[in-house]
Amino acid sequence: RRRRRVAVVVAKEELRGMAFVVPAAAGAVVGAVAMNALKGRVHSGSDDLVRKTVLIDMDNTLVDFDSEFAKRWVKERPGDSVGRIKSRLHFELEENFPAELRPLAEKIMGTPGFYIEFAPQPGAIEAVRAMTAAGLNVVFCTAPHPLQYETCVQEKFAWVRRHLGEEYLSQLIITRDKTLVKGAVLIDDKPRVTGACAKPEWTHIVFDQPYNRDVETDTRLTEWPLWPGVLSGLVPFHLTNESS
Repeated sequence: RRRRRVAVVVAKEELRGMAFVVPAAAGAVVGAVAMNALKGRVHSGSDDLVRKTVLIDMDNTLVDFDSEFAKRWVKERPGDSVGRIKSRLHFELEENFPAELRPLAEKIMGTPGFYIEFAPQPGAIEAVRAMTAAGLNVVFCTAPHPLQYETCVQEKFAWVRRHLGEEYLSQLIITRDKTLVKGAVLIDDKPRVTGACAKPEWTHIVFDQPYNRDVETDTRLTEWPLWPGVLSGLVPFHLTNESS
């Protein structure tokens, strides 16, 4: 039986030229995976490129997911405190709410225009540029939200274009299984990144958030300006005046 497919329609000028046809089934790999494979970059690149590849998650790692969600939440429920969101203890955001409020959380995360509006995490853009200047291959490795495949995918590409420029668009991989992606390290806020590959090639660097502080690890990044100390010994890089 032929798979049902969902055509992604570009609605914003900022998204022009970024239309994709995305399989509706969960687990699909979309977007720049194809670009990178064709260019011989991460998936079929040399061992030298792989050992210099820093995979960076987007939601609540590169970008501030929770602040945008909190802003939209208080618009819907003006009397609520954002403390439940800012200090949440569960990685899946909707799990931090009682059952009767979860549909609202899912509605907010599934709203077109949500993913393009995230602010960068403090120091994140500067860190990405500094890593690149230091000779590292920075690749954004992020999952499409299961509630909003269609515009979520478009908006992640548009976010990279808005904040980092055209040259970084080919450095974006969107996948539901990060364990299949090659790289030396993965910087990600998820407490445990699992998938089809039991032993991924990368080392997981936990990007610090309240819901992952029970994870015992020697590789934790608490803020972006501290990246050289955390990556030292894990990937080869050379700091220059531009990267320091």
